[in-house]
Amino acid sequence: MHGVILGALICAAAVAPTAARAQHAVHSGFWRELRTPGFRRSRELLRQGRALLALAGRERRASHNARLLSAIRRFRLARELAPNDPEALFELGRSKASLRWPTAGGGEELTQADEARALLLELRARFPDYEARRVAFELGVLAAHAQDFPRAAREYERSLEARRVGEGAPSMHANLAEVYMLSGDLERAEEQYRVAIRLARPGRGLALSRFGLAVCLDRRDEPRKALAMVRRAMAAGGGSTDVLRSSGVFFEPAAELHYYEALALRARAEDARARTQRARLLRQAASALRRYLGGVAPETPFYELAARRLESLRRALRSASP
Repeated sequence: MHGVILGALICAAAVAPTAARAQHAVHSGFWRELRTPGFRRSRELLRQGRALLALAGRERRASHNARLLSAIRRFRLARELAPNDPEALFELGRSKASLRWPTAGGGEELTQADEARALLLELRARFPDYEARRVAFELGVLAAHAQDFPRAAREYERSLEARRVGEGAPSMHANLAEVYMLSGDLERAEEQYRVAIRLARPGRGLALSRFGLAVCLDRRDEPRKALAMVRRAMAAGGGSTDVLRSSGVFFEPAAELHYYEALALRARAEDARARTQRARLLRQAASALRRYLGGVAPETPFYELAARRLESLRRALRSASP
């Protein structure tokens, strides 16, 4: 009996604030509609657009873009109906930033990225306190895609400064570490990766942060530590490198992925017991490094190191061959 009464009291206590907030929202929406005719319609368009964004996150490229374009049309109309409301401006900017076009660096992709950046910067200028952390994060992603790593670092730093305690911290530290590394600042990159690892929960985020730290250590010319860390990364990711190709993970430049995979293959080759298996893994690691070298410019900070690693693999292959 007491359990039933207590349960009812807990439920009532939980519902009461929600009902009060809903009543407040109705009154608030009524007065906003009076001040801005079309405000309620803009809310409905935002709701529809967000539902389409959620669907887009589970789609492949063509369907992903189709959903996003439908969402963008709704966000654009919502903005026209309520031009002084920051929500539609934010949703329009971040959805444009999420469009995936088939040719990296193509004109359409650059146009969408430029428009997304302009919308988010307009939002920051007009409504500096609205979603400051998420605006900085989106601008950081756009800068990383443009391979402007110093600007990406500034935006990620800004996002970390604006966050609430514990909010999105592990992934933000890992993103910051990545752009520090690509800027050539390996000391700060290692520091941020270690913070991300300390804060991360078991799972994909922990695996990705460990993979990043492993690459950073390799680029600091600490190959033994790098191989030990990449083993821990694979263990956190279920024993493979699949996490590197999971949804939502991107590399700039795209060839970076091959460096990560080459490092994991080097560790697996070192651990192989059979000579034939070791030779096969070494060949795969060398192939991954060649793809990396073929996908980045010779002036890239880690090009020469990758070339040295490739030569070491060739020597190891000669020793491993029958």
